[in-house]
Amino acid sequence: MNTSIIASESISSPKQPNAGRRSFICKTGSALSAVLASALAGISKPRSDDTDALREQVDRLSKQLGILEDTNTIRKLHHAYGYYLDKGIWAEIVNLFADDGEVYFNGGIFEGKNRGVRRLYIDYFGEGFAGNNFGPIQGFLLDQTQEQDVVEVAPDRKCAKARFHCLMQMAVKVVSDSPLMEMVRQQGQGILQWWEGGIYDNSYVRDGDVWKISKLDYRALWQADYALGWAYSKPGYIRPFSKIYPEDPTGPDKLIGTAAEPRLDTEVIAFHYPHPVTEQLWRG
Repeated sequence: MNTSIIASESISSPKQPNAGRRSFICKTGSALSAVLASALAGISKPRSDDTDALREQVDRLSKQLGILEDTNTIRKLHHAYGYYLDKGIWAEIVNLFADDGEVYFNGGIFEGKNRGVRRLYIDYFGEGFAGNNFGPIQGFLLDQTQEQDVVEVAPDRKCAKARFHCLMQMAVKVVSDSPLMEMVRQQGQGILQWWEGGIYDNSYVRDGDVWKISKLDYRALWQADYALGWAYSKPGYIRPFSKIYPEDPTGPDKLIGTAAEPRLDTEVIAFHYPHPVTEQLWRG
């Protein structure tokens, strides 16, 4: 037998791939591996611009959610104020204010949570209207409905403004020796009662994670006799402050020079929020 022929045939046998075929398979495998790796990388790692867009969207939605939470918290804060006022829970009202909070009320400015604000609610309201009673008492009504609220939270979520329309029913028996009650006695009345409409134009501040009142500005726009109603409206159910503390022991720290008694005209308290469509502030 010719062993050289057998060896030659064995070398060229189709059962063994040749060098060219091996090279093709290696190159093709490498190419497929590269494509697959690229595809997997695209799936597991988004493009940089897509990541930035997603991050911006999350930040925007988080900010919007935070502002909505702030808005609801401020609305609840002011509604709580109305309930405490109605029931004569004066100390809880004081605790709604920031340390440097202030109240603009009836021609006066009451400054500082533990000074002017406390004097107004504990001494003026608590003593003058309720005879030093703290909590619900028979014959006392200071019922307020808070309506048409517009709350504007600052972009940095550190402060806010809010406007509330107020409709009030007021009734109080002559239960103390305060100047207000003495005025009622001189008029031969045993009870003081009236309707009132006004505007709260308030400011709020975030103290840590807690929202507090920084400025409560209430202005009565009209007052009317409880029995006769709007047609017989007249000012003077509560006279504006004319003296400051300590000359007036329950008076404000400052007087508002432009303060006037409520009147039936077309006064408009400036809006703190822009027009929803034109985005312009109404100037009048």
